[in-house]
Amino acid sequence: MNEPIDYQSAYGFSPNSATFRVAKLADTERYKEMTYWERYFQCKQHDHKRYDFSGRLIKSMVGYAQPLLSTTTSVYVPLQERRPSVPYRIVRIIVNSFTKMTFGEGRFPDFNVPSDKDADAFVDELSKVAGLPSKMIQARNIGGAAGTVGLSWCYLNGNPLVDVHNGKNLYVHEWADWVNRVPNHVTEVYKYRKDVWDPEKKQQVREEYWYRRDWTPQADVVFQDVKVKGSEEPNWVVDEERTKLHDDGFCHFIWIRNLPGTDDSQDGLPDCEGVWEQSDSLDMAWSVLCRGTILNLDPTLKLKMDPEAIDYAFVRKGSDQAIVTGKDGDASYLELAGTSVNAGLSLVKELRTQILETTECVIPDPDKIAAAGTSAVALKMIYALMLGKTDILREQYGKALHELVRQMLMVAQKYYSPHEEQIVDETTGEVKTELVQGIVNLPLKVVETESEDPDSNEITITLEPHNPGSNSQIELVWGPYFKPTADDHQKIATTLVQATGGKAFCGTKTAIDVFAAVLSRDPSKMLEDLKHDEHATRQAAMEIATDMDAAMNAGGETEPPELEDPVSQEAAAQQPQPPAMPGAPAAPQQPLQQMPRINITATDVASIVLVNEARASQGLGPMVKPDGSMDPDGFMTVALFKAKTANILAAVANAEKGQVGIKSANEPPPAPFGGNGPPQKGPPQKGPPQKGPPNAPPDEKQFPPDAESK
Repeated sequence: MNEPIDYQSAYGFSPNSATFRVAKLADTERYKEMTYWERYFQCKQHDHKRYDFSGRLIKSMVGYAQPLLSTTTSVYVPLQERRPSVPYRIVRIIVNSFTKMTFGEGRFPDFNVPSDKDADAFVDELSKVAGLPSKMIQARNIGGAAGTVGLSWCYLNGNPLVDVHNGKNLYVHEWADWVNRVPNHVTEVYKYRKDVWDPEKKQQVREEYWYRRDWTPQADVVFQDVKVKGSEEPNWVVDEERTKLHDDGFCHFIWIRNLPGTDDSQDGLPDCEGVWEQSDSLDMAWSVLCRGTILNLDPTLKLKMDPEAIDYAFVRKGSDQAIVTGKDGDASYLELAGTSVNAGLSLVKELRTQILETTECVIPDPDKIAAAGTSAVALKMIYALMLGKTDILREQYGKALHELVRQMLMVAQKYYSPHEEQIVDETTGEVKTELVQGIVNLPLKVVETESEDPDSNEITITLEPHNPGSNSQIELVWGPYFKPTADDHQKIATTLVQATGGKAFCGTKTAIDVFAAVLSRDPSKMLEDLKHDEHATRQAAMEIATDMDAAMNAGGETEPPELEDPVSQEAAAQQPQPPAMPGAPAAPQQPLQQMPRINITATDVASIVLVNEARASQGLGPMVKPDGSMDPDGFMTVALFKAKTANILAAVANAEKGQVGIKSANEPPPAPFGGNGPPQKGPPQKGPPQKGPPNAPPDEKQFPPDAESK
């Protein structure tokens, strides 16, 4: 048998660990207190009670179930000593709620390595392979229940592994940095049960064993399991196959305090600190209410008769049975009044509200929030009390997560990149220095390479191993608690458009970044798709222009390119032509069959067609002023003219209401439609009635030259 090695000196153990004993570790006040807190989250806080809620002795003391076998007892058992039949489990609900708010869906932070794309991609993939989101949820639940939790990590044959450790099983021998709670030597030790084969009994028996693991700046040490023998101290032997020397100079262990407690404490506080008694009262109140209501469903029969007569009577209950009570007798059911049930429900509700307010936990009715369609801003106001405490949890667990990933990245950059190592030749015993390339087992990275030819759009896709890069300065980026909804984005965009007078207020790239965040897509990929579509559109336009130039330069000798929907010259000649606009340049004469057919919308037409062109298409004359001169507004596009008249009408409406909308309330607004302004209030104007079509130029016969002066 091999002699056990001196692990105290071989693996860099702290001198304080020489006197460490584990036999009495479970008897410490720290262990008992953290176990008491944790049992509320595990829903086992009442398992030690020997009586069920009916006051009967429980024969089977199984901790994970409510036994059915019981015996009656004549001794009254107080409610505090009974095991509740319907516990509320409020502590578990609170801890899970804070965990979801910290690391729930869409709330896990992103990692960013500035100015190092290789390291940034390496860290993202490392987080996925190590399962950091699920590991942090597990760590948050343990920390929220017991107040303290630990994280350890290692590269096992190139595979990144992360483990979560319960704080009550941890013992720190030495601190590297007490202020930031950075350990230098940590031991995890606890008892567990496993089934082993007993050769004497010839059957599987369940026995207790010790488990121990240590983390030092030089190694991750795992010990062989030792059978528990009463209070005897186990004889520890290092498991060399599972122990790993790394000599990184720091401990591969992260200490996390859930909520900061006192300054001189190494442990944190659980989420439900101070509400343990209220939780027990809530379990009892809810169990009493349920038990009384259930028993009331089977009411007690009340007979108002002579007891001697009842002894000789045989009572049958049911709708098809009859009870003979005699002349002076009576029978009825004894039932609880509904007021007692309502009072119990009110008490349970108040206890629940008190516990949630004390722990700063907000649990609204999801049906009401979904029906109201609450925006992200309103949700922040609803969860304001809870978000304040969650900010502290983000700070505590975010700092630990940052340090964990930073250590893993530093080791990967040190050992899993080309480096020199001293290797001993097994045959000659000679020590040689060789260049070693380490590997981290991560999925291959997809690399897209564009063609060097500017006229080619080909993209070459290759698979390459991840490179840890050279920068280890990691930034942790937390997202918002509540992402803006589609309604929020629409309201924000509408407000900004109105503030800028209908003008564009951001560039294309910014708009793509915002929309990509809503769709959870890569903005660079969306920008590339947009550029590709624009390039294809320009290419198609250039091809059409080239075909048109070729047809025009041919001078009739060459047939023009055939269009998808050609228009014959006869059909073009029969189409009505709009009258010429005064002062407008003549339109170029070109056969319609040489012009491409383009499908445009009504909005596009309003942005292209002038007001006078639109009036001419309806058989109206150009827009003129009251003095007969051409109105410049007639040469505006229809879209711009609508916007201008809308502003004028709005100002007139404000002026009529007494609001400041124009320069003077007595000054009439300008006529938006070429002299025919809005109807004026007051007595009708004298003069001959106006003839002709609306918006027509003034007639000299109707309005003599001196009519205006008179």
